[in-house]
Amino acid sequence: MRKFFAILLFIPIIAIFFTALTLENARSVFLNSETYKDILARNDVYGKADELIDKELPKAGGDFFANIPLIKPEDAVRILRATFPSFFWKESAEGLLDQFSLWFKSDKQTLNLMLSVEKPKKVFVENFEKTINERLAALPVCNIQELIELGKNFAENKEEQKMEIKCKPPGVNELKDIEKIFPAGSPNFVFLIQDVLKTIPDNLNLIAVIYNLELQNLKKETNATAIPEIKLDQNNQWSFLFKSQLEGGEPSFVKNLREARSVSQIVFSYIVYLWIALGVLIVIFAFLVLGSAQSMFRWIGSLIAAVGGVSLAAVYGAKQFILLFATSAFLKGNDEIMKEIQPFVSDILRDIIDRLFSPLKTASAIALVVGLVFLLISTILYYQKKKETPKRLLR
Repeated sequence: MRKFFAILLFIPIIAIFFTALTLENARSVFLNSETYKDILARNDVYGKADELIDKELPKAGGDFFANIPLIKPEDAVRILRATFPSFFWKESAEGLLDQFSLWFKSDKQTLNLMLSVEKPKKVFVENFEKTINERLAALPVCNIQELIELGKNFAENKEEQKMEIKCKPPGVNELKDIEKIFPAGSPNFVFLIQDVLKTIPDNLNLIAVIYNLELQNLKKETNATAIPEIKLDQNNQWSFLFKSQLEGGEPSFVKNLREARSVSQIVFSYIVYLWIALGVLIVIFAFLVLGSAQSMFRWIGSLIAAVGGVSLAAVYGAKQFILLFATSAFLKGNDEIMKEIQPFVSDILRDIIDRLFSPLKTASAIALVVGLVFLLISTILYYQKKKETPKRLLR
């Protein structure tokens, strides 16, 4: 009867061992920002992202500087590349990962992801001024007729049109002289850009920015007149974009993250109880199989080998299932950007899943080997005892 109950304990012991080990490893992998930093670095995500940005910037840069005189598309790309180099994305991503990890492991209600843009703002202005100076220096000096034509263009030019400047008035050699091109009282696009940059905070709260962008989509869908549009106000400020307009407002995904955090904290809090339960079951199992050394080694070896073998099979099965689910869930979409990022997003998912299951495979394999060793010792003891039995009969 004791042996029967001992066999029945195999199932809960295996289940609890696999569950506790999986949760323990999941906590160390998923709640540690260093895991994601290492994965991003190992998969050269920053280099691949830099290549993608380099490919997309000519289109984005041309649109961003479309109405600014003297700036050509290639200038726009160079300015933006200098403003946001690859190491900026690496430093920013790692900083955001640290902030998110601390929030996820805490009980704070508000999630703030602060991104420093103080240096990019400074670099942008420096490179913008440098580019304008280079373009001005390359322009020929206007003659009388060209000066008249230039003044006429300024008078007739509309804000949505980009005015071509083919020559420069005498004495205009760099940015500080640019006001000589503009008629009195006309807006100066150079200083306008500088004023706009000054109104952008040095530290952006990405959560507030995302929430405000969500509100813009809501405004388009429902024609909500209470939601202001994202555009410069009369003081050339982007206040609505960078400062939450609704008290306590947050993006929808933050609510989902908070729910996931709550569930994970509850689940991980049970790990200690699982280990205690496992220990109690093992002690009960040991009492049930008490007997000779050969019998003890056979029963304990069978248990450990079963734990290792079943866990090893479960690890491989769970890994393939989660990998299939993750790739199908996160790699949807047929647009060009999605097609570009699919290969390295897939590599990242594989790396994360490997980190989750590799320690489980190792632990399961070790348990299987230890169990087989115990069974081997049991077999050796059995045959050794069998050899000694005839000798005792002869005595």
